Amino acid sequence: MNKTDIAFGRNVHKCRLAMSISQEELAFRAGHHQTYIGMVERGECSISLLNAKKIA
Repeated sequence: MNKTDIAFGRNVHKCRLAMSISQEELAFRAGHHQTYIGMVERGECSISLLNAKKIA
């Protein structure tokens, strides 16, 4: 876990809330599992550029 992962996760969380969608809905739209989205939002994993693009 590094500062970039944490900052990216916070931004994902803020954007998701602004869109009024759940982690489950974001996961569905991005083609990932809900637990992965939670890990990204908490900055618990390094995310690839491809997965960042899918989430964006």
